[in-house]
Order: sequence, then C-alpha cells, then structure tokens
Amino acid sequence: MRRFFSLLVCLFVGCYALMASTPRRIVSLAPSLTRSLYYLDAADRIVGCTGYCMAAGRKGVTVIASAVKTSPEAIVALKPDLILATSLTRQSDIETLRKLGLEVVTYRTGTTLAEICDQFVDLGKRIGKEAEAKKLAEASLVVAEDLGRRLSAQGLTGRTVLMQLGDDPLFGVTGGNYMGEMITRLGCINICEDLSHGTLSREYVLRSDPDYIFVVGMGEDRQPMIKGWQSFPDLKAARQGHLYELEANEASQPTPITYVLTLRRMALDLGLKE
Repeated sequence: MRRFFSLLVCLFVGCYALMASTPRRIVSLAPSLTRSLYYLDAADRIVGCTGYCMAAGRKGVTVIASAVKTSPEAIVALKPDLILATSLTRQSDIETLRKLGLEVVTYRTGTTLAEICDQFVDLGKRIGKEAEAKKLAEASLVVAEDLGRRLSAQGLTGRTVLMQLGDDPLFGVTGGNYMGEMITRLGCINICEDLSHGTLSREYVLRSDPDYIFVVGMGEDRQPMIKGWQSFPDLKAARQGHLYELEANEASQPTPITYVLTLRRMALDLGLKE
C-alpha cells in the first residue's frame, strides 16, 4: 500500500511539473506561427500577436507588432512564458527580450516541406502538443507525395510555370524556397528557378511563355494581375486560360497544412482528376 501511495505521489509530481513547464501565455510574432498554434489547438494560449495574424482582434489578444516591427515594452507587459519569432523579427528586439529573461524561440522560413514539418513538430514539442504535431506533419508529407505521384501517373507533368507574388514590381518565385519547391514537387518547371532574384520584366515572362501562371499577390488585388496577363493573347497561359489565383494567406504562410492546401489547389488547376 505504501508503495502504491508513493507511485501516485510520483505521478502527481511528474504531471504537475509537466503542466508547470508547458507555456500558457504565448506571444506570436508571425502569422504562420499563429496559424500553427491554431492547427495545434493552442489558440487559447495566445496573448499577443501581429496585426496580420488570424488571432488579431480576438478577445484577450493584444496586437503588439507589425510584420517586422515589435514593441518589446508591450510584450513584456503581457508576461508571456514563450515568444515565437522568425528571422524577419528585428534581432535587436529579440536580444532585448532575452536580456529581460524572456524565452524567445526563433524559426527561420523553411525552404522545403520537410523543414517546415520539422519546425512544426518542434513547436508542438515546446507547447506540449508533440504527438498532434507529428500526426499533422506526417499526414501533410503523405498528401504532398500523393499529389505529385498522381499528376505524374496522369501525364500532367513537365509544364512551365510562373508563380507571381506581386505586380509592382513584377515579382516571381525563384528556386531555393518552399514556394519554388511546390512547383517542382508537382513535376513542373519554374521559369524563375535559376534567377538570382525574383524581380522580373514583362518581356522576360513573355519570352519564357509559361504554360501556367499562378498569382498569389502578396497584399495586392489579384484580379487586376490576372487581367493584365489576359491583355497578351499570344501568351500561352492567357491563350489557354491557364491563369489562376492562389490564396495568399495560405501560400505565403509556411505551415504543413497551408503548404498542402496550396499544393492541392495548384494540382487541381493543373488538371488533376480526383
């Protein structure tokens, strides 16, 4: 009986320690990290976020940052036990917060789905949601592989693609990042793959004559961008009606789930039969 009681005490102490170490007040300094917390059913722990986050305006959540500029004073006032940041967050702000004894975890933007999944699992582990994060990450990898395999089986690979992020200036997705990987993962050829930067001339696109154009439009109205390409009837993508919009809040926020949602949308636009 004494042994059983001792075991119960150990279990209680262990559970209490785990609960005490699990962050309950989280500040997120990036929309993608905020979205990840929602996917991990931890939105109720968010006490501060940027004005671009889906939690902005929610009761009990304070907007303490723009996309890159934060207010350390406002963050400190929230008494967070975990601050999530990205490489876009000003390093001086991160250092200030750390000097004040606050825990700041910084994630760089993943360049592949595998890296995005690893970061997602790491986040899950830090907030006591590792099992859930692993399940979602593994499912996302399976879906992504399946989409590419099915497109190949249906003979829908080898098309040339422009993924457009902006129109003023004209900007396309190059290689070496997660959006570029979306294009190649679907068996397509990125017309900007080997460019050193994404700023394009209209002449370059017309000369490359892509089969498909996907318009993301980071903060810009996508319809004028679509209509702009329609004014070039000799452009293959315009002539064949292969001008498509992608949801910016999904395509531009690297999480395992938003990645595969964008990938599936692209696959369907490329002609994938369900």
